[in-house]
Amino acid sequence: MVQIMCQYLDHLPDLLSCMHASNELNDITSAVATKRFNDIIAPFVGAHGGEMRHLLHIATTLITGSCATQMLMGSDKSPKNLNLITPFECADVLYAYIVSDLQYAHVDTDATPHRAFGDSLNSFVIFQKGDLNITVSEATPDGIFNVITSSPTTADMTIMTPGGLAVFYPHWTMRKIALESHRMRRANFDSEEQVFVGPSVGCAGKSIFSVERTTNFLEEACRARCPSLWRNIADEGEQILVIKWDERYSMKALVRRSETMWCLALYCQNRFCCYNPDNNA
Repeated sequence: MVQIMCQYLDHLPDLLSCMHASNELNDITSAVATKRFNDIIAPFVGAHGGEMRHLLHIATTLITGSCATQMLMGSDKSPKNLNLITPFECADVLYAYIVSDLQYAHVDTDATPHRAFGDSLNSFVIFQKGDLNITVSEATPDGIFNVITSSPTTADMTIMTPGGLAVFYPHWTMRKIALESHRMRRANFDSEEQVFVGPSVGCAGKSIFSVERTTNFLEEACRARCPSLWRNIADEGEQILVIKWDERYSMKALVRRSETMWCLALYCQNRFCCYNPDNNA
């Protein structure tokens, strides 16, 4: 049973849908998902997996980037970057652990995150060991979800704890479509050197995604999915899928405590959408 689930249920939502079939399947599914998480972080932390899970939990630190995407969609490739987002004034304990226990070196003191994140970050640090990197993005007092909603594209808006995962705009992410955010466009506008959107954008680094500037690819009106509509993270709904496999590290509690509001686009450019200002001129 475990082998079949691992082989055929790559997408995490499909895998976790088995949890409600029976108590036995609930335990098996949770164990399979936990193994996938452990396998993803193992190259970065070695035998310190248990310690790392505990540290992420007590520091309310989230994993994003390629590791979170692999947890969501499955992959045979091993990520080279473990990207962490931690609350304001919680970074020092991570720095100490990464250097002293995991034996990484602090590199590139002039490193900067993607310009789209703007003023959502208080600090950004890179640690390296061999060909592996751990990045720590420390949020401002506005909170960690303000960092997520400042991402360059929707492909970057997948986050996880050791027992739960949240994916923004799952209907596009699961189809390997990434929609560019207005933060990305503003970063390009403010920059002297234009950054063109390609198959790999910002911290996404995911060539499997098709990056779109507008929702014209829908060939119909956006309706409730319109990127110009304001969202509240606490209202999970259709725009955020929150799932769990270990109650101890559930993502739902973090999401429900958040007061972050965001919109993906300042105005809609979909030619079919009623929220497009050109259609209301």
